[in-house]
Amino acid sequence: MRKASLSEVLRVVDLPGVIDITGIQIYSINGIRVIHLRKRSCVAYSPLGLKRRPQRFACVVCNRGLKDAVRFCSVQCKV
Repeated sequence: MRKASLSEVLRVVDLPGVIDITGIQIYSINGIRVIHLRKRSCVAYSPLGLKRRPQRFACVVCNRGLKDAVRFCSVQCKV
């Protein structure tokens, strides 16, 4: 487990055979592919107070916007 962007992450290369990460959003932080361990905060509004544009993909548990067509934003949401 590592800290990145003020949250706990797991490197994807360390996980084969340990847990099933299919359906979890993979992020690239400093060129390293990681997944978040805990549920990410959901921000509904931009810093200026304006509504954000609707997300095309969202986590089925916490409704956080995702970049890819996956179902979960973190390991916690999948479990």
